[in-house]
Amino acid sequence: MGSALWPPPLAEGAARALRVGLFGAAPPTTRLVLRRLSPGALLRIRVLSGCLPLQFVGMAYVPLKKVCPDHSRWKVQIRAVRFTEKFTNDKPPKIYRFEFVMLDEENTAMEAIIPPKWIDEQRPKLIEGAVYNIQYFEICNARAIYRAVDHPYMARFTKHTKISKLQTVPPNFPAYACCITPFHVLRARVGNREHMSDAMGLFTKCSRMTKQSTKHGIQSLINVHITDGRDNAILALWGSHAERFDAQALMEMSKNDPVVLLFVGVTSNTFDGQLTLQCSTTCTWYVNPNLPEAALLRQSFGSAIGHPYWIGERYKNSQQATTVADLSTIENPHEAEGNKYKVIARIKELVPNQQWWYLACTKCKRSTRANGDSYKCYDTTCPGTGAIPRYKIPFLAVDPETASEHEQKAIEIICFGAVADEMVGSTADSIVAASSNVQGFIPEQIKRMYGARYDFSLSVPRGAVRFGRTSFRIDSFARITELEEQVPPQMAPRNSKENMTTAVSMHTSQSDPSNKGANTPVKDVLDIAAVPMTSTPLLAKEKRAISETNAEGELEDSDCETIMPSDKKARTARKLSMTASEDDE
Repeated sequence: MGSALWPPPLAEGAARALRVGLFGAAPPTTRLVLRRLSPGALLRIRVLSGCLPLQFVGMAYVPLKKVCPDHSRWKVQIRAVRFTEKFTNDKPPKIYRFEFVMLDEENTAMEAIIPPKWIDEQRPKLIEGAVYNIQYFEICNARAIYRAVDHPYMARFTKHTKISKLQTVPPNFPAYACCITPFHVLRARVGNREHMSDAMGLFTKCSRMTKQSTKHGIQSLINVHITDGRDNAILALWGSHAERFDAQALMEMSKNDPVVLLFVGVTSNTFDGQLTLQCSTTCTWYVNPNLPEAALLRQSFGSAIGHPYWIGERYKNSQQATTVADLSTIENPHEAEGNKYKVIARIKELVPNQQWWYLACTKCKRSTRANGDSYKCYDTTCPGTGAIPRYKIPFLAVDPETASEHEQKAIEIICFGAVADEMVGSTADSIVAASSNVQGFIPEQIKRMYGARYDFSLSVPRGAVRFGRTSFRIDSFARITELEEQVPPQMAPRNSKENMTTAVSMHTSQSDPSNKGANTPVKDVLDIAAVPMTSTPLLAKEKRAISETNAEGELEDSDCETIMPSDKKARTARKLSMTASEDDE
């Protein structure tokens, strides 16, 4: 063929150039000829040069693995899956971004996007899950980070892109654009920003939907637990993902047979050794997918796992008003794990012989230690190398009124992060920098809290069962002032300025400025969310809603148009000798 079309040296140069996929590899004369060739002639040269198998000669489409930026006249046969749409806040809302994944018969996947100006024309032609012949589209480089599929290029539709739906789908045409990643590989991908992963496991338990306040406003949250039979993972579904996840239907399905869930488009993290998966805005999921891996998982581990259950089902009365005396009777933390309480208490003092701060990993907020010129987190799976002082203040709390010192019943309450910042009035690093190095030194900012009365929302975290005592975490608080104690509620004018000045300061552990840029731990969420209680109206600037939480799964990617939680203003890391003896949460 080379001698028929060109002189042999020229044909050999063209073949070599096409084999490596670059016109630049050919001599100048060859490049000029290649650019003038018709698509048909170029295809024939690709076949004969080894770039395409002979079986593709005369076919109406090209496999996605061969699609490249050489030209924009490609014709492919694909299944359109994993649709992602974004809408404006207009009424009615208008779609301003649409992207999906193209999947061909060889199980090769490529991302595709329709630019906003062509959405109205091209979007109505596509139905998720249908198979199409598509011709004429641009090819550009895939996004640099958080790629949905492992393909170096992505397709960009134009006004002239032809979309033709197939009425008869070829047999055995793949239906799922996924590359299932084992759990041990997901653990190894913590911190990986290049690709997103696809995870599959048996459905074991699920939290009820709750409302959480984030920097993007109040959002719905569901935590879904899956297992591969050897390891477990928690997936956090936020916002529209949580609202679309039909957990009740899955619970009903699981009564008859094990339910396998396939999540595509997730990133990996760990917390306290637990594998946690964050669902991106492009994430979707499939129930009992028709895949060999799903069938094998159900057969291997289905009968051994047991039926899924609701997280928090045992704690229907978990948020209850009580007293310190009653809480002091809880000796077994297993019995109270996950419970939430409302209590008015007085801070007596710090728990003796315990530290009020620790050196925290800037990545996961767990304890860290010096490691040469940087720091090393005690969590071996955490890649963090920075450290910053963080509060972990253990108080002894008693009932506000007790007959005598001997009759006082005390409980241990611990506050972390932003709650402690608010209670103390200063950040931990600023106080530690100004504190004395004397062993057992307690700053004046903490001492002046002794004797103060608070309206606390408390909970028993999961980590409490590892210790020999029952401790309570402060989720939110409201300080009760002396004026408020003296004026009976019925005598205080509802809207008077005098009453407004007695407002209490309030905060909640849902907020932690130091967590910005870090990964928020996935928590088992109960049926009833903790709501801070106040005894008097709050000043406008003190009227804080449950503040920002980093919504897991948000990605920094201009193509995905999602936002990564911003890092907190950098603080200079200092070598500090003190570390926490216990985990943060």
